[in-house]
Amino acid sequence: MLKKMKRSIMKSLFKKELYDIHNGYQAQVNEYKKRIEVEAKLKLKDLEMQCKIPHRIFELYKNAEIIGIEKNKRNEELFVFKKRVGLNVYIKMCGESYWAINHMPRIYTRILGEGHSRGYCMFIDDVQNVDNNIGNSSIAMKYLIETAKEIGVPYIEGELSPFDRGHFDRLEHFYKKFGFKVSFNKERTAGTVKLELNNFKSNIYKEV
Repeated sequence: MLKKMKRSIMKSLFKKELYDIHNGYQAQVNEYKKRIEVEAKLKLKDLEMQCKIPHRIFELYKNAEIIGIEKNKRNEELFVFKKRVGLNVYIKMCGESYWAINHMPRIYTRILGEGHSRGYCMFIDDVQNVDNNIGNSSIAMKYLIETAKEIGVPYIEGELSPFDRGHFDRLEHFYKKFGFKVSFNKERTAGTVKLELNNFKSNIYKEV
Protein backbone atom coordinates (compact mmCIF):
# COMPACT_ATOMS: atom_id res chain seq x y z
CA MET A 1 0.00 0.00 0.00
CA LEU A 2 2.80 2.39 0.92
CA LYS A 3 4.62 1.62 -2.34
CA LYS A 4 1.50 2.41 -4.35
CA MET A 5 1.13 5.73 -2.55
CA LYS A 6 4.78 6.59 -3.27
CA ARG A 7 4.35 5.71 -6.95
CA SER A 8 1.19 7.82 -7.12
CA ILE A 9 2.94 10.78 -5.47
CA MET A 10 5.94 10.46 -7.82
CA LYS A 11 3.68 10.35 -10.87
CA SER A 12 1.85 13.45 -9.68
CA LEU A 13 5.10 15.31 -9.09
CA PHE A 14 6.50 14.18 -12.44
CA LYS A 15 3.32 15.27 -14.22
CA LYS A 16 3.56 18.68 -12.57
CA GLU A 17 7.18 19.05 -13.68
CA LEU A 18 6.24 18.04 -17.23
CA TYR A 19 3.32 20.46 -17.14
CA ASP A 20 5.57 23.30 -15.97
CA ILE A 21 8.18 22.47 -18.61
CA HIS A 22 5.51 22.31 -21.31
CA ASN A 23 4.06 25.67 -20.25
CA GLY A 24 7.52 27.21 -20.23
CA TYR A 25 8.28 26.00 -23.75
CA GLN A 26 4.84 27.04 -24.97
CA ALA A 27 5.35 30.55 -23.58
CA GLN A 28 8.67 30.77 -25.43
CA VAL A 29 7.04 29.57 -28.67
CA ASN A 30 4.23 32.13 -28.31
CA GLU A 31 6.73 34.91 -27.65
CA TYR A 32 8.78 33.85 -30.68
CA LYS A 33 5.67 33.79 -32.88
CA LYS A 34 4.71 37.28 -31.72
CA ARG A 35 8.21 38.55 -32.44
CA ILE A 36 8.13 37.03 -35.94
CA GLU A 37 4.72 38.61 -36.61
CA VAL A 38 5.96 42.04 -35.49
CA GLU A 39 9.12 41.74 -37.60
CA ALA A 40 7.09 40.60 -40.61
CA LYS A 41 4.74 43.58 -40.26
CA LEU A 42 7.70 45.97 -40.02
CA LYS A 43 9.35 44.43 -43.09
CA LEU A 44 6.07 44.66 -44.99
CA LYS A 45 5.76 48.31 -44.00
CA ASP A 46 9.32 48.95 -45.19
CA LEU A 47 8.63 47.24 -48.52
CA GLU A 48 5.44 49.24 -49.00
CA MET A 49 7.33 52.47 -48.30
CA GLN A 50 10.14 51.48 -50.68
CA CYS A 51 7.52 51.16 -53.42
CA LYS A 52 5.69 54.36 -52.48
CA ILE A 53 8.77 56.60 -52.41
CA PRO A 54 9.84 56.10 -56.07
CA HIS A 55 6.20 56.51 -57.11
CA ARG A 56 6.08 59.78 -55.17
CA ILE A 57 9.31 61.03 -56.77
CA PHE A 58 8.12 60.37 -60.33
CA GLU A 59 4.71 61.76 -59.50
CA LEU A 60 6.33 65.09 -58.60
CA TYR A 61 9.26 65.03 -61.05
CA LYS A 62 8.53 63.02 -64.19
CA ASN A 63 12.07 63.17 -65.58
CA ALA A 64 13.89 62.62 -62.29
CA GLU A 65 16.60 59.98 -62.00
CA ILE A 66 17.05 58.01 -58.78
CA ILE A 67 20.80 57.82 -58.19
CA GLY A 68 21.11 56.25 -54.76
CA ILE A 69 19.54 54.97 -51.55
CA GLU A 70 21.14 56.07 -48.28
CA LYS A 71 20.40 56.12 -44.56
CA ASN A 72 20.89 59.24 -42.47
CA LYS A 73 21.99 59.26 -38.83
CA ARG A 74 18.38 58.82 -37.79
CA ASN A 75 18.51 55.50 -39.68
CA GLU A 76 15.85 56.69 -42.11
CA GLU A 77 16.14 55.38 -45.64
CA LEU A 78 16.28 58.15 -48.23
CA PHE A 79 15.99 57.90 -52.00
CA VAL A 80 18.43 60.32 -53.63
CA PHE A 81 17.43 61.67 -57.03
CA LYS A 82 18.58 64.34 -59.44
CA LYS A 83 16.62 66.60 -61.73
CA ARG A 84 18.05 68.55 -64.64
CA VAL A 85 16.17 71.52 -66.11
CA GLY A 86 18.32 73.23 -68.71
CA LEU A 87 21.41 74.44 -66.87
CA ASN A 88 19.83 73.94 -63.44
CA VAL A 89 20.78 70.78 -61.56
CA TYR A 90 18.94 69.69 -58.42
CA ILE A 91 19.85 66.97 -55.95
CA LYS A 92 16.94 65.99 -53.70
CA MET A 93 16.04 63.28 -51.22
CA CYS A 94 12.67 61.72 -50.50
CA GLY A 95 11.78 59.57 -47.50
CA GLU A 96 9.03 58.86 -45.01
CA SER A 97 9.79 62.09 -43.12
CA TYR A 98 10.44 64.05 -46.32
CA TRP A 99 7.32 63.53 -48.38
CA ALA A 100 6.13 67.06 -49.16
CA ILE A 101 7.59 68.76 -52.21
CA ASN A 102 8.90 71.69 -50.15
CA HIS A 103 10.15 69.53 -47.28
CA MET A 104 12.81 67.48 -49.05
CA PRO A 105 16.52 67.90 -48.24
CA ARG A 106 18.04 69.40 -51.39
CA ILE A 107 20.83 71.26 -53.14
CA TYR A 108 20.03 73.66 -55.98
CA THR A 109 22.79 74.51 -58.45
CA ARG A 110 23.31 76.23 -61.80
CA ILE A 111 25.88 75.52 -64.48
CA LEU A 112 27.54 78.80 -65.42
CA GLY A 113 28.99 79.26 -68.89
CA GLU A 114 32.54 80.21 -69.80
CA GLY A 115 31.42 83.79 -70.46
CA HIS A 116 30.25 84.22 -66.86
CA SER A 117 32.39 86.29 -64.51
CA ARG A 118 32.93 83.19 -62.37
CA GLY A 119 33.90 81.10 -65.37
CA TYR A 120 32.54 77.70 -66.34
CA CYS A 121 31.48 75.95 -63.13
CA MET A 122 28.62 74.51 -61.12
CA PHE A 123 27.38 77.21 -58.75
CA ILE A 124 25.53 76.29 -55.54
CA ASP A 125 22.43 78.45 -55.17
CA ASP A 126 20.90 76.87 -52.08
CA VAL A 127 21.39 74.02 -49.62
CA GLN A 128 18.46 72.89 -47.47
CA ASN A 129 19.05 70.00 -45.07
CA VAL A 130 15.60 70.35 -43.38
CA ASP A 131 16.88 68.68 -40.18
CA ASN A 132 20.31 69.51 -38.73
CA ASN A 133 23.01 67.11 -37.56
CA ILE A 134 21.61 63.90 -39.05
CA GLY A 135 23.69 63.78 -42.22
CA ASN A 136 21.17 64.91 -44.84
CA SER A 137 23.42 67.61 -46.30
CA SER A 138 26.41 65.27 -46.39
CA ILE A 139 24.46 62.70 -48.38
CA ALA A 140 23.24 65.32 -50.85
CA MET A 141 26.72 66.85 -51.23
CA LYS A 142 28.30 63.48 -51.97
CA TYR A 143 25.92 62.95 -54.87
CA LEU A 144 26.25 66.54 -56.06
CA ILE A 145 30.02 66.12 -56.41
CA GLU A 146 29.53 62.86 -58.32
CA THR A 147 27.04 64.58 -60.64
CA ALA A 148 29.38 67.53 -61.23
CA LYS A 149 32.15 65.10 -62.20
CA GLU A 150 29.80 63.36 -64.63
CA ILE A 151 28.86 66.67 -66.24
CA GLY A 152 32.52 67.59 -66.50
CA VAL A 153 32.61 71.02 -64.86
CA PRO A 154 36.10 71.95 -63.60
CA TYR A 155 34.91 73.13 -60.19
CA ILE A 156 31.96 73.72 -57.86
CA GLU A 157 31.61 77.15 -56.30
CA GLY A 158 29.27 78.83 -53.85
CA GLU A 159 28.88 81.75 -51.48
CA LEU A 160 28.51 82.03 -47.71
CA SER A 161 25.89 84.67 -47.16
CA PRO A 162 25.95 87.23 -44.32
CA PHE A 163 22.54 85.80 -43.48
CA ASP A 164 24.31 82.60 -42.34
CA ARG A 165 27.16 84.24 -40.43
CA GLY A 166 25.96 82.71 -37.16
CA HIS A 167 26.65 79.28 -38.65
CA PHE A 168 29.97 80.01 -40.39
CA ASP A 169 31.97 77.65 -38.17
CA ARG A 170 29.62 74.76 -38.88
CA LEU A 171 29.49 75.57 -42.61
CA GLU A 172 33.27 75.87 -42.83
CA HIS A 173 33.66 72.44 -41.25
CA PHE A 174 31.03 70.98 -43.56
CA TYR A 175 32.58 72.23 -46.80
CA LYS A 176 36.15 71.45 -45.79
CA LYS A 177 35.06 67.89 -45.03
CA PHE A 178 34.38 67.51 -48.75
CA GLY A 179 37.60 69.18 -49.84
CA PHE A 180 36.27 72.67 -50.54
CA LYS A 181 38.52 75.66 -50.09
CA VAL A 182 36.70 78.11 -47.79
CA SER A 183 37.55 81.82 -47.78
CA PHE A 184 36.12 84.72 -45.76
CA ASN A 185 36.37 88.48 -46.02
CA LYS A 186 38.32 90.39 -43.35
CA GLU A 187 35.24 91.00 -41.25
CA ARG A 188 34.18 87.36 -41.61
CA THR A 189 30.72 88.49 -42.64
CA ALA A 190 30.69 86.69 -46.00
CA GLY A 191 32.69 84.06 -47.80
CA THR A 192 33.12 81.73 -50.74
CA VAL A 193 33.60 77.99 -51.17
CA LYS A 194 35.30 76.26 -54.08
CA LEU A 195 36.05 72.64 -54.94
CA GLU A 196 38.44 71.84 -57.79
CA LEU A 197 37.36 68.68 -59.61
CA ASN A 198 40.29 68.25 -62.02
CA ASN A 199 37.99 67.60 -64.97
CA PHE A 200 39.89 68.14 -68.20
CA LYS A 201 37.08 67.56 -70.70
CA SER A 202 33.74 69.22 -70.24
CA ASN A 203 30.50 69.80 -72.06
CA ILE A 204 28.15 72.43 -70.71
CA TYR A 205 25.16 70.78 -72.41
CA LYS A 206 25.93 67.23 -71.32
CA GLU A 207 22.83 65.63 -69.81
CA VAL A 208 23.14 63.67 -66.55
